Amino acid sequence: MKLNRGALKLCATYTVYCFALLGLGYFVTDFEGRLFFNSLAYLPALLPFSWLGLIRVVRPDSWINSVFFFYPASLVIVYWFGTAISAMRRLLKRLLVQQPPAPIGDDPPGWHPR
Repeated sequence: MKLNRGALKLCATYTVYCFALLGLGYFVTDFEGRLFFNSLAYLPALLPFSWLGLIRVVRPDSWINSVFFFYPASLVIVYWFGTAISAMRRLLKRLLVQQPPAPIGDDPPGWHPR
């Protein structure tokens, strides 16, 4: 299976972003600041969860409410987003780049006059 390079670059960027915010969250002394930084770190997974109404299922003491669930879920969502961006980039590149015109007077390949 061939992985998308653009999506992997976006996943690497997200990983650095996520661990930087989690690290900042551990240095904050108040609970609200820590919750803010953790929420920003898991934003790619929290947005679809709240949009679908699944956030009510996540209890504070549940295994779903942990790094071991939200980081991989966010990573999958970021990978899909990166794949979509790469596909749109390739499509725009193909549409905007003009093909060289065929020379006039040349016959198409495989065509012979009789």
